[in-house]
Amino acid sequence: DSEANLVMDLVRAKREVLAAQKALAECKLRETEVMASLLKFQVDTTEKKLEDTDMGLGYMRVIFKRHG
Repeated sequence: DSEANLVMDLVRAKREVLAAQKALAECKLRETEVMASLLKFQVDTTEKKLEDTDMGLGYMRVIFKRHG
């Protein structure tokens, strides 16, 4: 192989590495987006449970006031 061919092979290999790095970055971005969606879902679910608990406590407070 001539030096020019070796240089071309090196450039191609570097391009493949960059393409792989780009694909990995895109996968990590997707993973982060899905994780954010999951966390948002968990926040919403927990918020609903908290609201239900607050309503239950309020109801109990009213009952205790009425019945001493």
